Amino acid sequence: MLEPTYKIHRVSTRRLEGITEPSPGTVHAIIKTDCFECPHAVYNEIVALRLAQTLRAPAADGALTVTNDGTVYASLQLDSPGMSLPNLLEWQRQRAFDRYPALATSLVAFDILIGNGDRARNLKASVLPTQCYVLPSAIGNKPVCLAYGQCVV
Repeated sequence: MLEPTYKIHRVSTRRLEGITEPSPGTVHAIIKTDCFECPHAVYNEIVALRLAQTLRAPAADGALTVTNDGTVYASLQLDSPGMSLPNLLEWQRQRAFDRYPALATSLVAFDILIGNGDRARNLKASVLPTQCYVLPSAIGNKPVCLAYGQCVV
């Protein structure tokens, strides 16, 4: 499986110290917070990411960060330079599953494990003949609660 790429917002022209001549930059992210329906959403997102990484299920990377609202989960927004990857339309799903059976199977198993019921609205894949890549846009658009055995989707 190819490594996903992420959408860059800005790269500074200022250089930092270091042999690789690094530059500060920012990336786009989908911010997820705890909410009434899922008071443990932030914790659940980081746990779901670690599970996906352990199971080698394709998932966007993310990180905990702090905003004025407190600790939040930032799911890095995927990007594919030179190729548009909108969420799959319903009629395109079977073509993507047929084209990427191993990735589709791992996503289905992972979603069953974590109780994620909204993958169908949150799946990116190239179904063009010359492309070979599947990108989940995040663990899920809606919080999924894993804490205390409860699932909210």
